[in-house]
Amino acid sequence: MNKERLALALVCVLALSALAAGETVDSLLTQAKMQYQAEKYQQTIDLLLRAISLINKQIPLKIANLCLCKKVEGFREYDRRPDFALSHGEPFLLYFEIEGYNTVKDGENYLVSLAQDAKVTDQDGDVLFNEENWIVLNNAYQTPVVPVYFTNRLTGMDKGTFTVTITVRDVFKKKSIQKTFDFTVH
Repeated sequence: MNKERLALALVCVLALSALAAGETVDSLLTQAKMQYQAEKYQQTIDLLLRAISLINKQIPLKIANLCLCKKVEGFREYDRRPDFALSHGEPFLLYFEIEGYNTVKDGENYLVSLAQDAKVTDQDGDVLFNEENWIVLNNAYQTPVVPVYFTNRLTGMDKGTFTVTITVRDVFKKKSIQKTFDFTVH
């Protein structure tokens, strides 16, 4: 009988510790509200950042705002081309953003780990460019969500129609997303 009670008590303790360790958005928001009302603003911000991190983990990985550009100066700071066409001699300058990536808390920082593969084929299906891990982003940030964008630049394209396949892998989310599109050099 004592062994059964001991086993039951152990199961209850393990279940309660799992519940205490499992943060939810609702519990973090409730705690943040209490900290805010107590005028503990830094604790409020820390709790809200943890809630944002949990919400961000639920968003599907996505490539957004993909466009060819004349120039790129930063996040959402670009001169967009009206279509996916270039004149011969102009560089191929691609801009796109990543949404729904995962972060991992490491001390005071949030780590982001993304890798991009790129492949370009001509209209006959011949591979002109094919790079795995062409761009790798392993950065630490003070917040769980930061604007993440990639720019790709290729020069020396001949005239023709080309197909580009972009693959972005989120190391922490263990997911990848792929976009394929055509562009023309006149």
